Amino acid sequence: PSPDKLRQLAEGAGLPVAQVFEAAGRHIPAPMDDEDERQFLHLLRSLDNADRTVIRATMEAMADRRTGQ
Repeated sequence: PSPDKLRQLAEGAGLPVAQVFEAAGRHIPAPMDDEDERQFLHLLRSLDNADRTVIRATMEAMADRRTGQ
C-alpha cells in the first residue's frame, strides 16, 4: 500500500504510524514540522518549471526506491 494508505490505516486503527510502516516492511518516514515544510515550499516555488520537473522526478525516484516499486 502507498504511504498515504498506511497512514490512513494507522489513524483508523489507532496505531502509531511508525508501527504500521514497520509491520508492512516499509521505510518509516521522518516527521516534518511546519517550518521545514514552509522552507521546502519556499525553495520549490523559487524554481522554474524545468527545475521543478527535475526535483519532482528525483523525489519520485527516491520514494519508489524506498517503497520497492
